Amino acid sequence: MEMVFALLTRNFLIKMAEFIKNNPKVFRTCILYEFSDRKPIFESYKELRKRLDNDVDYPEFEFWYMRFAQGKYDLDYDRRFDPKTRSFTVLPPNVMERIGRYLDLRNRFNLRIATTEEIKCMIDSWDPKVTEIEYIHYLKPQYSRVSMKNKISSPFESRLYEYSRLERDNLMSVLKNPKLRLDKLKIRCYDEKWRGIIEELSQSNHKLLVKKYEMTKKTSKGPITLDFLEPSALEEVNLYFTGSAERMSEIVKSEQCQGLKMLAIKSVFAVFPFESFYNCPRFTLIFCSNICEEKLVEFIKNLMNTAHLDICHLKVNTKKKLFKTERIRQLLNNEDTIARDGWDLYRCPIPDSQEFYEIDFGVTNIRVEKKK
Repeated sequence: MEMVFALLTRNFLIKMAEFIKNNPKVFRTCILYEFSDRKPIFESYKELRKRLDNDVDYPEFEFWYMRFAQGKYDLDYDRRFDPKTRSFTVLPPNVMERIGRYLDLRNRFNLRIATTEEIKCMIDSWDPKVTEIEYIHYLKPQYSRVSMKNKISSPFESRLYEYSRLERDNLMSVLKNPKLRLDKLKIRCYDEKWRGIIEELSQSNHKLLVKKYEMTKKTSKGPITLDFLEPSALEEVNLYFTGSAERMSEIVKSEQCQGLKMLAIKSVFAVFPFESFYNCPRFTLIFCSNICEEKLVEFIKNLMNTAHLDICHLKVNTKKKLFKTERIRQLLNNEDTIARDGWDLYRCPIPDSQEFYEIDFGVTNIRVEKKK
């Protein structure tokens, strides 16, 4: 019954929108109603678009809105006798692009919804000058927030609700832009909406050029993927894992993680798959659960034996879970190949080389680094 009611309501709203758009005087009355709220012109325009199924001619809306702003409320005014004006949309492309260089994201997005598809494609080809994007999902109320840092303005924020097609379209116009170069992309909740965005990027065979990618939480049931990131651009990846240790191993071995300056993994695995990192040269592991000191020291020894390691940091997440330094010190002292170089500092020579591994450990952090 609810589905039938929703369908009838939808059909009624579509017919009502058609009636308003085809009746000039009623349409002008709707613009006057929006004007009466005293919102900025683009805010009012977007509100009316929502009510009229996203089909409102912006030049027509702007003309009547500005008349009302001048105190002219004659709804029967005949525009045929007005002098002809030159629209922004008929400017030469090179002139439009020069103007676009000085538009912040909010004005650019407003311009996108007020023009033709041809002009929209031109706007989407301009360099967005976005350096950072942060995505976070909230449960109460349920929506997602996107924050973008632009080189020429203060951060732009938008909210993605379940049916917010316009905001999602704006976001995709930035992500699909081949001129986009991000210093940082932070996903504070890997949910179904973000998963859908990744799938759309994958379908278009477009990979994001990002220096640092960070994912701090996951609620999506699907597996984590880095396939949408261009491997040659990545320098640092920070990930949070709660599910499959096997999937984490696949990520570590992926093309995206091979040339990184640093790979950081935060996990809650009760049994940690240390073997996944033996061929990883630079990484940080953050443990959110208790770790066996014997296995930890064995892992450190195996890492040094492979000689692939440049540097690694092993950390505990909270002060409630600390490394048992006395036990670690005892285990290290029992290793013939590891010499003590201070109270909490050890070194292990690399055979047939002038290099050695330095081990520095405390209650919350252990560093293993190759040195000369």
